[in-house]
Amino acid sequence: MSKVNIEKDSVIISKEIWEWAKSNPAFTELIEILEDLEDLKKAKEEKGQPISVSDVVERYEKLHNTKLEL
Repeated sequence: MSKVNIEKDSVIISKEIWEWAKSNPAFTELIEILEDLEDLKKAKEEKGQPISVSDVVERYEKLHNTKLEL
């Protein structure tokens, strides 16, 4: 298994793995969900309001009319 780099508040994987996952149909939706969740979290932080991950997930589910199984 390849080494994943974990920093303070981030997990870093290689660009090669990220691009492979984005192009692999089995992982495409997951990658898009993760990117959307990160964008929502950043937008709320920039607005100056604290937000929890559960709030971000709830907003994502409402926005996309879906239920994430976490």
